Amino acid sequence: MTYFPPEGWVALSAIAAMGILAFLIVLARMSESSRAMTRLRIEAAELRRGYAERLAALRARESGAVVQVDADPDGDTIQRALKMAA
Repeated sequence: MTYFPPEGWVALSAIAAMGILAFLIVLARMSESSRAMTRLRIEAAELRRGYAERLAALRARESGAVVQVDADPDGDTIQRALKMAA
């Protein structure tokens, strides 16, 4: 068996610690990226749903039909869309 001086063991321990730290950093970045992608997917789904509701309201107004649409959070997005379409 090979004998390492204490400096050798310190160097090997430092290299092993850096490897473990690098692995943990990569794992944290992957987790962060996954959470960001999930947030973006949720936001995209909400935007699609809101766009579909506004488009349905706009088409209903053009056809003269009355359609009940949930209240818009900021209250003026549908009005702006209707003004732009007019």
